[in-house]
Amino acid sequence: MAKNYYENKVDSEFWLKDKLDEGRIVFEKSELDAKIYNYLKANSLLVDLYSTYFFIKKDDISALESFRLFYWRIIIQFLNLRFSSNDNNPAWYLVGKYSYDFLIDKICIPDEKEQITIQTKLKSNTTIKLFSDHTILAVQDRNFEDKTVIKHNVFGDFINVLKYEYMIINSSKVQYELFEANIVSYLKNKDFDFDYLMDYFKRHQSPVLLSRFIGALRQVDEKIQALKFENLYKEYGFKKAIENPFSKEYKLQKSSKPAFVTRFSLSMKESKDFLKTLELPKRLKKCIDAKSIEKLSADDAYHSLTIEGYEVTKEIILKMQNGADVNSDLKNKSATKGFLRVLDFVKQLITIEYSFDQNLTDELWKNLWSPSINAGLFQHEVAIYRNHMVSIKGSQSVPPSHEKIFYLLEEFYSHANDFDDGFQQAIFLHFYYVWIHPHSDGNGRISRFLMNLALIKDNYQWLTIPVFERKNYFAALEKSQIEDDIKYFANYILELYNKDLEL
Repeated sequence: MAKNYYENKVDSEFWLKDKLDEGRIVFEKSELDAKIYNYLKANSLLVDLYSTYFFIKKDDISALESFRLFYWRIIIQFLNLRFSSNDNNPAWYLVGKYSYDFLIDKICIPDEKEQITIQTKLKSNTTIKLFSDHTILAVQDRNFEDKTVIKHNVFGDFINVLKYEYMIINSSKVQYELFEANIVSYLKNKDFDFDYLMDYFKRHQSPVLLSRFIGALRQVDEKIQALKFENLYKEYGFKKAIENPFSKEYKLQKSSKPAFVTRFSLSMKESKDFLKTLELPKRLKKCIDAKSIEKLSADDAYHSLTIEGYEVTKEIILKMQNGADVNSDLKNKSATKGFLRVLDFVKQLITIEYSFDQNLTDELWKNLWSPSINAGLFQHEVAIYRNHMVSIKGSQSVPPSHEKIFYLLEEFYSHANDFDDGFQQAIFLHFYYVWIHPHSDGNGRISRFLMNLALIKDNYQWLTIPVFERKNYFAALEKSQIEDDIKYFANYILELYNKDLEL
C-alpha cells in the first residue's frame, strides 16, 4: 500500500535529521528514495547545486543565505561525491588563492565573479557551474600520484590541499610575492616540516626551487635551516644565484604559536605602520566629560542600534534615558537599556586611567547584555565568548573559528595599547576586535565603543557612525578584512570624522 502524505513527512524528516546529525548536507539524487526526495523538494528543503546534486537548505533562511553560510562544507562534500575515489584516498585538491589562505586558517567566501580551482586525478578539464553562478575549474593533474595531499579541517569538514611545505617550495616568484605574509607566517611555525623538504630536494634536483627556498629562509632569519639547504645546493654544484622571493626581511623569532597567530601579528604590525602615515585631525581643546557623553547618548544609541537591526527611535531612547517606562518590544527595549548602561559605564571610566585589555572588554559586554539576560530573552546560559561558528550575512569574510578566539585576543591585547595617538588606536581597536568577532552578538557595538574610548582618551571627538552610512561603513570594513589591508577602513573613518554630519 502506498504511503500517505503524513507517512512520507515522517520518513522524510527522520531521514533529514539522520543526515544532519552525520554532518551531511550535499547529496546525489540517486542516494534518496523518490518519495523522500519529492517531499523535501516540494517543501523547499533541497536546493539544486549541480546536475543531479543538491544541498539541504535551512528552513528559516533563503537558499542563497544557506549556500553562503555553508559554502566550504557544500564545496567539500560536493567534490568528494563528484570526484570520488575507490581507495578512499583524495581524488582532488584545492589550488590558488584560497589554498594559501588555508595556510593560516583564514576563511573567505568567494563572490559570484570568482572561480575556485581544483586539480583532480580524473580526466576533468571542465568548468562546473554551481548554484548562484559560483564556478569550479577542475583540471586534471597527470602527476597526481606524485603529490602529497593532506586534509585541512574547515569547521569540521576536511578540504584536500597539497602538503603546505610542498606548496610553498613549488610556488612561483609571483605567488611568493602575492602570499608573502601567509608563507612567512607558516615558515615560522614550530611544526614546519623541514625534514620533508630536505628529503624532497634530495629526490628532486631543482636549482630554481631550491635557490628560492633558501632565499626565503634567509629573509625570515632561519639561518641554521638555510645553511643545511645551502650545503645541499653546493653538493649539487648549482651555479644559479640565490633568489630572494620576498619584498623585505622579516626578523621574527621561531614561534610556539600557530601560524594564524603569527600572520595576525604581522597584519597588526603592518596596520600600525600604515596608521602612522595618516594625516590626523585636530584634537579638541579640552577632553570630553560626562555631560558631553550624556548629550550624545540618544543619537549614538539610535544610530548604533539601528545599524545592528534593532527598531528604536530617539524619542524612546530619550524617555528611557530619563528613567521613564516605555511601551516597546522587549528585545529592542533591553538592547537600548544595555547600550545606555555602557554609556553610563563610560562616564565612570573617563574619571580613571584605563587600558584596553580583556577586563575592559568583558565589562563592556556585561553591561551591554545584562538587561537582555535579566529579561529572560535567552533560553540558555549565555557566555561572554562564543563557542560556535558564526557568519556575517552577505559578507565574504568569515570570522575565525571559536577555537582561535583566545589566541587572537591575547595577541590583540599585546598590541592594543602600543600607540602614541588615540585616533590611530581607535581605528586599530575597532577593526581588529570586530575581525576577531569574539562574541555571539554585540561585536560591532563593542568595537565602536572601543574606538570612541580611544578617541576621547586622547582629546578627540566622539564619532557616531550614522545609520545612513551603514552600507559604506560595512563595505569599507569588509574590503579591509578580505584584502587584509586596514587602509580602506582607516581612510573611511578619517573621511567620516572630518565630515560635518547632521545626525
